[in-house]
This record gives sequence, structure tokens and C-alpha cells, in this order.
Amino acid sequence: MVAVCEWIAGRWKVGLCFRPETHLAGVEAGAGPGGRDGGCGKQNGRTELRIPRGQGLGRNPTKKKIIQRAEPLSVVEHASNTELLANIAGKSVAGLLERRYGGLMDLAQASFDELHNIKGIGEAQAAAIKSAFLLGQRLSRESYAERPLVDTPERVADLLREQTCAYTVENCHVLFLNTRRRLLGVQNISQGTLDTLLVHPREVFATAIAKHAAAIVLVHNHPSGDPTPSDGDLRVTRELIQAGQVLKIELLDHVIMGRRVEGRSRDWVSLRELGFFSPLSPTVKAG
Repeated sequence: MVAVCEWIAGRWKVGLCFRPETHLAGVEAGAGPGGRDGGCGKQNGRTELRIPRGQGLGRNPTKKKIIQRAEPLSVVEHASNTELLANIAGKSVAGLLERRYGGLMDLAQASFDELHNIKGIGEAQAAAIKSAFLLGQRLSRESYAERPLVDTPERVADLLREQTCAYTVENCHVLFLNTRRRLLGVQNISQGTLDTLLVHPREVFATAIAKHAAAIVLVHNHPSGDPTPSDGDLRVTRELIQAGQVLKIELLDHVIMGRRVEGRSRDWVSLRELGFFSPLSPTVKAG
């Protein structure tokens, strides 16, 4: 797959540097750096791929425009099939393929040789088109381990216990979850002193938005070992609840990690369990 990605990348960036051991099928070494036929050359200990004339940017104004101004992601996502093909192989080729194949299914089934034999489509263009479909096919076959389910404060504590017990100052982590309470990621967003932690909603929700999280869980430790929430902990929680309501990203819980001691079997406290998340409870109920 690396070779496929490098081939596509090479279609749009002359002089793209690869590792010396990288070899791309169908690209023959030409005259070296500055040579007429392109190929691979050495510069600063790296291997550069140079696209042969007639297959690169020199005679295709459409590709030059793509290089000169990168289209916003939203524009690309809403582009038509023909426009996406034009980004890969050029406007004229995209129109040719649309007239010949009609839809993506027949085009995806076309072999490299079949594409290459179409008048107006060069070897590099045929390879780029075929590579795009191969990447899509491989993506559909990939499988991933199921993301951890984080739907209780016990599971939150189990997830971060080993990490937080080693901290000598307060650290704040945010767990980002999808709509099914599966973990999307964890980020340490703040580090404080022995008993003070500064957390701003902007820092918390900026990453949540970037990860398309549906909900978050705040977790921080008390180096003293006592997980009882402080006034500052309650204030931060309230601010994050309010910010989450505006952004439609729910703060599910704020879990404070401490240590187990005689008379306290749990090494954590859940502010939701204490009742702080109840709209009728401005302060924490006695637990």
C-alpha cells in the first residue's frame, strides 16, 4: 500500500523525496537529476522521483491549478465523481472516462492495460486511476480491533489507573467517545501543581470537535491520594457541562483518581455518582 500511496503522491509533486530503498513499478530511471526523461536522482542523501515530461505537470494546466491552490476539504468531499477523477488524472481524461464507462463500478473493474490503451490516457494517468480504486478496495477489507467500551466510571478508572498513579502533580486527561461510548482517544490536556490544575473548555472541546466525539469524560488525579473533589474541581466541571451543552458534546462524567486506603475501598470518585451532574444539585451531595 505504501507503494500505491507514493505513486499517487508522485503524480502531484515533482521532486517528492522517498527513502532510498523505495521502488515504484512502472517508473524507470531516466537521465538523473535535471534529465529529460525524469527518473530517480540523488540529492542530500535522499532519492528523488522525477516525473517524465508529458506525464507530469508541464503540459497539464489542470494539474498546475491543483498544485497552486489546494481546494478546501469541504469542496473535495462534495465534489462530483467527474471532479474527483479530474483531480487524479486531469479534466479531459475525467470527461473521457465518464463517457466511456458511465459509472464508477465499470471503471473500477477496468484493468491497467485497458485504461492505458484508451487514447489520451498515459501510463502514469492509468496507474493513478487504478491506484485510487485499489486503495478503496483495500480500505474496505481492513479490520480493526473493537474500541474499548467506556460506559461506567469503573471502566474509566481501570483505563487510566496505572498511568495516573505515577504522577506527582495533577494531570488532566480527556477521554473522547463516540455515540456508542466507545473510546476514540485519550489526551493529556493539562498539568498542574501538587494541588492546582488549570483547565479551559476551549482546550478540551477543540480536540473533541476534531475527533468528531459525541461525548467526553474528564479524568484527573489528586497526588495526595484523596479523591475528594475540591471547589476548583466542581467549578471546572460546571464550566465543561455548560460548554458541552452549547456544542452538543456531552460531558458524561468527571472522575478523580486517588489511592485506596483503609476505610476507602475505591481509589476514585465519580462526580456524576455524587450527584453533581443533576440540574437540581448546585453542590455535591454527601456521598
